[in-house]
Amino acid sequence: MEEKSEWTRISKNLKNIFSERVDFAKRGQFTPYVKEALSKKSFLLEAANAFGTPLYLLDEDKLVERAKLIKEAFMERNPLSHFFYAVKSNDLPRVLHVLQGENFGADVASLFEMELALKLGVDSIIFTSPTKTEEETRLSIENSDRVVFDVDNFTDLELADRLASKLKPKVPLRLSLRIRQAENQWAKFGFSLKEMRKAALMVMKNPNLAWAGIHFHTSWNTNPDNYVKNIRQLGEFLQNKFERRELDSIKFIDIGGGFIPGGSGTLFSATRKGSLLRLVADFADDKVCLEKPCGIAGFASQICTAFRKNITGPLKRSSWELWVEPGRFVSSFTTYILLKVHSAGEGFVKVNGGINLVGSASFDYEYFPIVNISNPSTQTQKAIIYGPLCDPDDHWGKRYYGRKCKPGDILAVMHQGAYTYSTAWRWQQPTAAYAALRGKKLALVKRQENFEDRYSGCKF
Repeated sequence: MEEKSEWTRISKNLKNIFSERVDFAKRGQFTPYVKEALSKKSFLLEAANAFGTPLYLLDEDKLVERAKLIKEAFMERNPLSHFFYAVKSNDLPRVLHVLQGENFGADVASLFEMELALKLGVDSIIFTSPTKTEEETRLSIENSDRVVFDVDNFTDLELADRLASKLKPKVPLRLSLRIRQAENQWAKFGFSLKEMRKAALMVMKNPNLAWAGIHFHTSWNTNPDNYVKNIRQLGEFLQNKFERRELDSIKFIDIGGGFIPGGSGTLFSATRKGSLLRLVADFADDKVCLEKPCGIAGFASQICTAFRKNITGPLKRSSWELWVEPGRFVSSFTTYILLKVHSAGEGFVKVNGGINLVGSASFDYEYFPIVNISNPSTQTQKAIIYGPLCDPDDHWGKRYYGRKCKPGDILAVMHQGAYTYSTAWRWQQPTAAYAALRGKKLALVKRQENFEDRYSGCKF
């Protein structure tokens, strides 16, 4: 009774802290997602039977749908919009291959990601790591017809300047200068506005380099406010600090990514509100919070309006492109994790896949629908769903949709396409296989990790 009273007090305080965009959700709000999973029941069961569990399963049709959604939202309002998939959100080659078909370029943040994009034949790549090695810089210069080199600091700029002068690429290496947003958690990235002009002048002096764009990044955005603010500041800065001729080489403004996908049924822990929920996770035993982001059309409308009003209009640069780097927005809804029930008892279910598959012990304060595909229902059962790891935090949730579980049932954890496979832990269990569904066709696109994969390079 005392604990219930304490929860009542805390929940009241949380509701006062949270904005009107955050609700304590009724589980019926997730029914549409459950029905979507059940509409693919036969394919999910077929995949689990054919390829084994645990299993990542990519819904390629959903991936294309999400790509088209953001493309149409921006291009309707600004036809000179271009899209670069943030490979770090899910670096499965099949994902990038499918998005190539939707005319997406690649936003890469590491050597392996760049090599992957080059190997897949991606024509337009932007390299956005905040610190760059000589090997990464050299590879960018060698592929200067395909790679835009995003620069955050003078160390990386001096490295690019030196190597470009030495290698003399046939096509000058295009540089994007990233602006630092000092007031937020992304302060590790980019130049301050005071440093920007000095950096630009350094680029202009080297004929082997070309100042092609300006970049800023902010993330975990539930509304367009940060984008609009950054665009406004950038427009004022360019008007006041540069002569018109000095901007002639610029082709694009890159606003980064960071759009929180609406409707996932998740209060993301990286947001301030999510952090609060994490702190009170013990009291939020059976509560789910919904963070309600602005729809992507709302983002696009305000961003494109600000772009015209503050940059292309005042600077008379109607040919400048708007570059967008969606990752989570595109990939999040596209993957199921399929798990097989090992055993079940009063108040618990044990499955054969652990949270090493997602690289996070976040299911106390982040919620994703879990569906018993073998014995489905839109009603929920209360039970803690444990994985096989020797770790007390290894659990997937406290409820699932469906009838009571029995050994052999297949559970589908929904919306696991972003920052799961690409961040999976190398711990205890192997990295699971990845299958793909396109229309009515299933295919294995990555086999499960084996012993040789895990210990390759080790001396015995």
